[in-house]
Amino acid sequence: MTVARGPTLLGRIRLPVRTRRLLLRPPHRSDVPALVPLVGDWRVARPTRIPHPYSTRDGYAYVRRATQDRRKGTNLALLILDKKDGRLLGGTGIHRIDWAERWFELGYWVVPSDWGKGIATEAAHAVCRAAFRTLRMHRIEAHVYSFNPRSARVLRKIGFRLEARLRKRHRDGRGWVDELVFGLLEGELRPPH
Repeated sequence: MTVARGPTLLGRIRLPVRTRRLLLRPPHRSDVPALVPLVGDWRVARPTRIPHPYSTRDGYAYVRRATQDRRKGTNLALLILDKKDGRLLGGTGIHRIDWAERWFELGYWVVPSDWGKGIATEAAHAVCRAAFRTLRMHRIEAHVYSFNPRSARVLRKIGFRLEARLRKRHRDGRGWVDELVFGLLEGELRPPH
């Protein structure tokens, strides 16, 4: 596969992705007013690469970038919505896609009021399943900061394995922290339990 085929291949994922409880779809400009206060919460920003503080300008830039990246075939950003009421619960995505080597990095976040309900696990599983089945990916990576054991648990539940610990790899507002690298190969994805 080559990078030139990325937009064509990424377009094969039928959007929105639906799960038992969730709807995963690309962000729209109309999402920005609801998105900004959720992503602007330090509890969401700290364990991710989301900037803090997060402004309305950041929200519109995110939507614009997500649209451009999807068209180029380099990233697929998705919002996680409650299937019943359409409430924004978080975000997930396929980042740093390497079409030649058939791998990408998985990312996700969930609003703190919905932590512990299996939302990240359900969304991550759906994204990985679509990537393996539709995009024919070979490998998926996910990076988690050492102070975030909940995120590591999400990954382990669906079959990811811890592959590396990058010591003092990231600096947040409280100092240097380790970054954990998880990997998942085709055939290793498990249904969430």
